[in-house]
Amino acid sequence: MGNYHARCGAGEKPEVETSEAYLSLLGEIPDFPGKISTMRKYNISVAIILQDKSQIEAMYKDKWKTITANCDSWLFLGSNEPETLKYMEGKLGYQTITTKSRNRSAGKGHSSQGFQQVKREVMTAEEIGRLPVDECIAFTGSGRGKEGIRPVRDKKYIYNQHPLFKETADGDGETFKYAEISYFDVWKSAEKNESILEAEISAIEFSQQIEAVPDEDLSIEDANERFDLINYEESVELKQDLFSRAISELSSELQSFPPGTPVVHLIGQVKSFPPKYLEELSFWVSNELMIPSIIIFANNPSLYIYGSGKGVSAYEDKIASFFAGKKDFEYYKKNELYSFKIKRDDFAEFKTLFAE
Repeated sequence: MGNYHARCGAGEKPEVETSEAYLSLLGEIPDFPGKISTMRKYNISVAIILQDKSQIEAMYKDKWKTITANCDSWLFLGSNEPETLKYMEGKLGYQTITTKSRNRSAGKGHSSQGFQQVKREVMTAEEIGRLPVDECIAFTGSGRGKEGIRPVRDKKYIYNQHPLFKETADGDGETFKYAEISYFDVWKSAEKNESILEAEISAIEFSQQIEAVPDEDLSIEDANERFDLINYEESVELKQDLFSRAISELSSELQSFPPGTPVVHLIGQVKSFPPKYLEELSFWVSNELMIPSIIIFANNPSLYIYGSGKGVSAYEDKIASFFAGKKDFEYYKKNELYSFKIKRDDFAEFKTLFAE
């Protein structure tokens, strides 16, 4: 999430080698987990180069996951360290494959065959360890879809030999200038505003209209549609902040959840945002921390709170029973993701649904 980058490789050297390139050579940077979460708003990016996962774990102890959570783009160049390989296996996730089986009865001449779909790692740690020296695995960020962009296995490329290298900052090209963008997306409005000033005024007026709607009258879909009419300049930064908070808070609390039960968590105080952000957040956090069943709520400053989760289909009956008869409450399921709207005071009761 955001424009942060991480490279993880063994025996690989950057084309322009400097001592600053390797985080392990610099030693521990004071408050780096906190700084990396806020760099984006200052248009600062960082490339973290590691030989293996143990280096960052040794330096930042329990806070290393906050750092990796802020790295949207990863480039894995190869490794032979077991823990690093297992970590990359988890980041790649799973796939569904079709297997074929054949049975034959001895002496009777009868045989049968069958097909079944099974869950399998995209690449096992052992397969990742045998990655050819001229290949790499790239994780290129969240993209625009709820499920993000899938990792890519490809050939390595010497970037300073690219035809457009001279246009980059490393190739003495002009540094990219961030444009001033209006909060209001005029193309989503029925009335096309003629100027940025008018757009900003429209954004302020529309924000006031949203705030005037009582929480109990605002459904999950209504909240998403109304927030969609505003193109928030800080949306990526807000998602990054939510992700960092969730990773940081859950990393220290995971042991308190009984094994095999869904993790239900309420993120600390945050400002208002479209509930659909939580759908993306629960998916990303589930992958990052390897939690198959998770529900995340955001502690918005209002009477009602929104949440989203995955891997809780087994609790469908309990969920339906909890929401029955509560007219201001709402939940729905889309694919494997659940979205919830409940009163803040009922969060503790909701959490008990998944305690057994």
